[in-house]
Amino acid sequence: MRVYLIRPGATCFDVENRITGDLDLPICSEGVAQINSLRDQLAHTHLAALYHSPNLSAQRTAEALGPALKLRPKCVADLRNVNLGLWQGLCWEDLKQRHPKAWRQWIEDPSGIQPPQGESFGEAGERISDFLDTLLKRYRDESVALITPDPLAQILSCQLRGCDKPRLTELSIGGTIELIDLEIDASGRRRQRSQPVDS
Repeated sequence: MRVYLIRPGATCFDVENRITGDLDLPICSEGVAQINSLRDQLAHTHLAALYHSPNLSAQRTAEALGPALKLRPKCVADLRNVNLGLWQGLCWEDLKQRHPKAWRQWIEDPSGIQPPQGESFGEAGERISDFLDTLLKRYRDESVALITPDPLAQILSCQLRGCDKPRLTELSIGGTIELIDLEIDASGRRRQRSQPVDS
């Protein structure tokens, strides 16, 4: 099975290096160019399904890619981005300066992070685990695409690859594809090998 993990076209917050979380922002001009590039990259790709987050940037990206892939995009409520509470709208540098202890934990062990009035990464991981289990069983020998923004995309990537923690120092501004190939061994456990695709 191959999963195409797609970051949607960028918003103005992505370009300004601001924390978006689950805020619903439209795609900016840079994001439109990224979507056009994604459509070109995926033009000859055969996928069994196309799922996306309910936020506006993922929805617009899915609407643009769906016809090129000859698929009807499916919105999944559990793929909504992580609610980062009162941190949403801050520049990443502001968060680093104002809350250095939280910033260090964000980098070293983000699973325990819970922004004020927000959702923890652990909660977000639990929210998507049932969806992933169903997805992998249904499309065991096929390719599917998931369109979702960071940091949820990093949590998805981490769960699919079986790593210990998301790589939160490597958040994308959008318009990228990460390929994740999955194999199931005799005991039913997943073995993964992944590779990035240049946007």
